[in-house]
Amino acid sequence: MYLVVRFDGDPTFWHLNPADDFQPLADQLAKSTDAISVPVTEPLAGTMLISPRCAGTIAILDHEHIGSWIPSGVKAPGSVLYVPMPAGPTEDFPGYALSEGTDLGQLSQEIQGAMETGTAITTPISTSQGDGNLWIDGDTLAFAVLCPPIQAAPAS
Repeated sequence: MYLVVRFDGDPTFWHLNPADDFQPLADQLAKSTDAISVPVTEPLAGTMLISPRCAGTIAILDHEHIGSWIPSGVKAPGSVLYVPMPAGPTEDFPGYALSEGTDLGQLSQEIQGAMETGTAITTPISTSQGDGNLWIDGDTLAFAVLCPPIQAAPAS
């Protein structure tokens, strides 16, 4: 059994880890005004940051299996920042590629701070269309997922 969450405006079913019971997360979302950090395992593996005051509707599902048309196990080539998108993460676009050497812990703190204070931040990104900056509005961002680079398996 695993716990899954799904947000308004994003078709993705996010698998949480570890998760045996939905009630602690539901209680935390209902009572907290601070951003919440939870580990996710699919379709991207990393850390999900949730803004309870901006999240709108969140489905928290406690199921053996949930079918979704979103591919499982999307592999990001490097560190990725995913924010809600109408198509969810895909093989072609798992999220915004972060610059090599980006400190995910620091970026996580910056995003959580923006969520809690309703301020905006920017971070350098790359896409197939070029490099630039992603402007993140903490006053409206429901959630974000930070994913470290996929580690290659050691050679045997």
